[in-house]
Amino acid sequence: MDCTYHIERVTVPFARATDDFAISYETIGTGARNVIFLHGWGGAASGHSWKGLLKYLDVTGLTLILVDLRGHGRSDQASEGYSTAQFASDVFAVADHANTDKFVVVAFSMSAKWAQWMACSDPGRITGQVLIAPAPAAELPLTEDMLQDWLKYSQDRGAWSRFIRSFTKEDIPADVLEEYFKDASTTSPLALAGTFHMCRTGEFGDRLKALHTPTLVIGGAHDPMFPPQFLREQFMARIPGARLALVDAGHEIPLEAPQQMAALLEAFLAGLRT
Repeated sequence: MDCTYHIERVTVPFARATDDFAISYETIGTGARNVIFLHGWGGAASGHSWKGLLKYLDVTGLTLILVDLRGHGRSDQASEGYSTAQFASDVFAVADHANTDKFVVVAFSMSAKWAQWMACSDPGRITGQVLIAPAPAAELPLTEDMLQDWLKYSQDRGAWSRFIRSFTKEDIPADVLEEYFKDASTTSPLALAGTFHMCRTGEFGDRLKALHTPTLVIGGAHDPMFPPQFLREQFMARIPGARLALVDAGHEIPLEAPQQMAALLEAFLAGLRT
């Protein structure tokens, strides 16, 4: 039986960030609960990032808002503003443009860092957060040599395939990997470097203990970047009431386990009170 959904994505006029750069987004559905999706490094909501998930996600009662982060996808190739505070501000600008007061944030990898910042800085607007293979509210041991390697991989199809394979449990289908490479290779090196540095710097973990935001962390049981014990230390021990769900995947959960991720997300949303 076909358990997939066929849903229409609507591209809307872009939002304006506080420094006037355009932030593009798409919407799906017209439900009462709003859910904002934030992609990972080298991704694009208008590209490959959420296609797998959307095949399996029941959007009944939901409005999904899929954001192309600053410098990515259809958003302006911004020359500045690569800070956690600015990225959080960009997402709030999208929410305002979409006439969305309160919303759930679904954030993959690097975007989990700005999602946590959003929950800390304006908790009244964030009704829940789903952090997928998440970067923490902490500095990471990423080096300049690693960045230069990552930038080279993003421009070489064969190298990109090997690079992504090092973070997954199984091979990603060739067509999906091709779309991933297209998104990464058309993202400016400035944006790729800017978001890389945003992940490696900036510690605000001490603010998490005051959070009352319902939080689900979805981790890959075989994630070499953010393994389960790391998630327990950085999220479960820091965010009150946070829950951890592990799936049989590596780091690229939206591509490796989209059906499991959809089921976990649906269950989390169904359990929210507001």
